[in-house]
Amino acid sequence: MKHLFLAIATIFIAQDAVADFIQYECIIDRRTNYGWITKQYYVAVDPANGLAGVKNYLIGEVPADVKIDKKQRYQLSWEADTDTGYYGELRVYYSARLDPKTLNFKVRGRFSTVSFSDRPKGTGKCHLRN
Repeated sequence: MKHLFLAIATIFIAQDAVADFIQYECIIDRRTNYGWITKQYYVAVDPANGLAGVKNYLIGEVPADVKIDKKQRYQLSWEADTDTGYYGELRVYYSARLDPKTLNFKVRGRFSTVSFSDRPKGTGKCHLRN
């Protein structure tokens, strides 16, 4: 796991893309504005090896699980711990779908310990960074 995290971190830090990783910058244009979905995501995917990473200003850089569905879309999942102040520290489980053909991006969040009636979500478009 340590090596995986270092590999993912290297992707986002390095100016040149690592050969097998495809890098995307995704802009969310429609979202439920609860503060849990940011306007911009950086996603790196290595579909051949099943590796991925996600970065935004709210969670920083985190490794993500990636699966490829029947339509060849990337199904991503990751988690982040966030200090909310009022509720204390919350763990948020994120899932996203990125279609490399249309560059559509959808992201959702789910809370582990607090049951909010609304789940944060957003949709937008990506473009290739490499």
